[in-house]
Amino acid sequence: MTISRRLRTAIAVQKAKSTDKDYDLPDGQGLTLSVRTSGKKIWRFRYQRPKSTARINITLGYYPAMTLAGRPSSSG
Repeated sequence: MTISRRLRTAIAVQKAKSTDKDYDLPDGQGLTLSVRTSGKKIWRFRYQRPKSTARINITLGYYPAMTLAGRPSSSG
């Protein structure tokens, strides 16, 4: 089971620490930073195919090799 927390800024990503359980920091639009007990931080995108209820998690990369700076802005 994962603990849901809100992913908002690059500082939140840097400060995310490993705990005794894996947890996710979602951004609310499908992008999630998974923080593992080992300390690894993995960027994932939750994708749902059109006209389907099946969802898959696509691994995009690892932090810090991939940061929030490359993330599309939702500010319109």
